Amino acid sequence: MKSMKRAVFLLFLITASVLFVNSAFAAMGEIQSFTFKGTETDLLGMKETLKPDGKPDAHFIVSIKGAGAVTGVELKALGTDRAWDTIPGNEKWGMIVQDGKGEDLTTASGSFSTKPFLALITLHLYVADDGTAFSETREYEVTVSFMDGSTATAKTTVPGMPDIFKPKEAEKVELPESEELSAVLLGIGDKDVVGKSEKIKGDGVRDAHFKIRFNTVSVVEEISIRNVDGTSSAWDTVPGNGIWAIAVYTDGKLRNREDGSVKFAVEGDTTLDLWVADNGSIAAGATRYEVIVKFNDGTVLRKVAEREKAAKPIPDKGVLSAVLIEPSKGDLTSRSEALKGDGKPDWKIALELVAEGRIINFIVRGNDGASEWDTIPGNGKWLVAVTDSSGNVLNESNGSVSLDVSGKKDFNLWLTDNGTITEGDVKYKVLVVMSDGSILEKDVVRAEEGKAGFKGRDAFGHSSGFRQNSGNLCR
Repeated sequence: MKSMKRAVFLLFLITASVLFVNSAFAAMGEIQSFTFKGTETDLLGMKETLKPDGKPDAHFIVSIKGAGAVTGVELKALGTDRAWDTIPGNEKWGMIVQDGKGEDLTTASGSFSTKPFLALITLHLYVADDGTAFSETREYEVTVSFMDGSTATAKTTVPGMPDIFKPKEAEKVELPESEELSAVLLGIGDKDVVGKSEKIKGDGVRDAHFKIRFNTVSVVEEISIRNVDGTSSAWDTVPGNGIWAIAVYTDGKLRNREDGSVKFAVEGDTTLDLWVADNGSIAAGATRYEVIVKFNDGTVLRKVAEREKAAKPIPDKGVLSAVLIEPSKGDLTSRSEALKGDGKPDWKIALELVAEGRIINFIVRGNDGASEWDTIPGNGKWLVAVTDSSGNVLNESNGSVSLDVSGKKDFNLWLTDNGTITEGDVKYKVLVVMSDGSILEKDVVRAEEGKAGFKGRDAFGHSSGFRQNSGNLCR
């Protein structure tokens, strides 16, 4: 395939060289036909958004005869300011260009990939509009650029389509406070749904919580948060730009798509909960932030968030106690992520908690910035083995957990010492991560040496060993 393409390109260069010698030849190609195909496809959005937006695109077909290489395409709606081209970052809207086989000739950024051709080439052009260009019957002019700097143009007439491209008018309602947008920063919350990346995925650290409110009927297309003073900070819902993600919730429902972007309808008075991974500036408290909400009709709402302390949750859930107990018996872990002993007794944390929902992760974290154990497979951190009060191992075979709880529950967490536990200079926290992103946490306290119930016997007050399902894991 590569050799065939190379041969075709070489043949095109030879042909082009012959044509250049002929002074009568004015361009590498001439447009044989330029027609409007219809509006049956949705490949891109308005301006330079090269992703579907739920609205139809205008489809034009250009047939070119000659020998050379196409380097760009421009389309104009004559009599208006609307124009589309294959040069990203200018005032003109973007377009998608495909060849006769349906293969894209425009890149992800909207630029055009040089396309050699011999004899004949067909280009399919797709453009979006907000109703400005296609609201009435008018002429459209296409200009095709070639590698030698020459161009070819043609025109076609398209009947007006006022109802196809024009978005619905956004109906706005005043907030009771006569503000279009209100925004509050509630500080570090009790959820972990994002990390220091563009992924909507927790990282074991509680996130910062913004709450915003607006009153409109429209479609939310983008949300961003930026600092207005203090520490440089940025979060948004735009995938692929390297900026950390914003998890967006309405009534407890996550609204982000798989790539972190958002596109959802709102109808009237709307409250959104926004969660971001703190870069250190939010907890420090000396930086202010602006929340910006963009809608599909071009409306942009923005507001500097006021800082408020999050209301203390009603104590109907939480870790009641976490006690670190010196090892005597029980060997489930080693210096790895494997659910396998190493011949040495594990340290144990006796945990008592109250919760409703499903536990998806246990984390034990030291204040030294390095010590950490968990139940997430594949992240390189040593395993936390989990048993119930009867000694049943609750981890899956890969070390992960998925445990439904309702009310009060006792667990025992087992871990291999990395050297800091015996030394006793590091303090630890236990974090219990729920499936809804909320995190329950508790400082770990050491059992008093020699205190009854903590030494001289195993974790359960008996020596029957551990049980996983109906069998013993170790004796």
